[in-house]
Amino acid sequence: MIKKIGIINCSHISNFGSVLQSFAIEKVVREITGYETYSIRYKQRKDIKYLKNYLPLLFEKDIVLFKLKSVNKKLYLKFCNKQLKKNCEKREEKFEKFRNENFNYTKVYTSLQELEGMSKEFKCIVLGSDQVWHPINYGSHYYTMEWVSDETKKITYAASFGVNRLPDYQINGTKTFLKRINCLSVREQQGALLIDNLIKRKVPVVVDPTILISKDEWDKVSAKDIEEKDYIFCYFLGNNKAARIFAETLKCKTGKKIYSIPGMDEINLSDLNFGDKQLYNIGPAEFISYIKNAYCVITDSFHGTVFSILYNKQFIVYNRFEDCNKGSTNSRIDTLLEWTGLKGRRIINDSAEKAVDTILQHIDYGVINSKVEKQRRESFNYLKKALTRD
Repeated sequence: MIKKIGIINCSHISNFGSVLQSFAIEKVVREITGYETYSIRYKQRKDIKYLKNYLPLLFEKDIVLFKLKSVNKKLYLKFCNKQLKKNCEKREEKFEKFRNENFNYTKVYTSLQELEGMSKEFKCIVLGSDQVWHPINYGSHYYTMEWVSDETKKITYAASFGVNRLPDYQINGTKTFLKRINCLSVREQQGALLIDNLIKRKVPVVVDPTILISKDEWDKVSAKDIEEKDYIFCYFLGNNKAARIFAETLKCKTGKKIYSIPGMDEINLSDLNFGDKQLYNIGPAEFISYIKNAYCVITDSFHGTVFSILYNKQFIVYNRFEDCNKGSTNSRIDTLLEWTGLKGRRIINDSAEKAVDTILQHIDYGVINSKVEKQRRESFNYLKKALTRD
């Protein structure tokens, strides 16, 4: 009997949420089954077929602009700011250390044919979580699981489209790959609606993998050498100026220092000197600790929001994207705040002074924690059933 499970994740991306949710799903799958788990590594060849697959994205303006931010960051680090480049390299070393200590990887595969042959070695393959079905990922045909053998069970856990709408040219292909998956679940209500519209199939909305693990378990993962406490923790992926203005307003009102993490997804020049302390030399373990020890959290990040809730922090969330933006990933935050009953923590057009009143308003975490535990239990049961039934 095969006692190996393959996992498709985004742990190769140096983003706190991508790595921590990948860690969580591998840990929980291993605990449920008792089987060996392997994070599958795939690096697509940059050939003519690669270019052909991604060419249609050039006509999707919002997605192109989103991708250009990453390109601009690489160019800026290479040619304009060598010190920042060194700082970001320190951060990357922390990420790599965390990966080496916490993941069990396969060799690197470079073709879908190789992946198909390898897939037969596993009892099942689990996809999850993160924005694996974001339109920008479609061209690789990796996260679609099209390459997984018919005889190997296919499970998704908290898969996300990351957007509210799919490009027209991806719709038929998306219908085809969704129909092949044995056990489907998504992270956002919007994703469930998309699937229902595409293939007329009702699928469960489950919590992000990071929520499957309790605060006490995350404490074991967190860095133990972070001693600072009682600061305003700012974690921004976008460039919403109102969020920075609010942080400064809150600092004046409370006298607390601002700790920030600059230059994650894109370079925002105003962030390089934003706050009293800029955090570069940190990885996923330190990220958890800095949220754990914070006075409060201001963020536009989904996982910044998740860990704020898990650690019972006062927090507010700003929009990273305009809701009308096709590349918007706001829906996952909407779903999270909806089921926790924390929609009032989302700041859209409020003034800085009104936002101060919001963040200082006490959250009854007794009620919230009960909701989190209920959702955690239901999502765990879905995953257990998917993994253990024939």
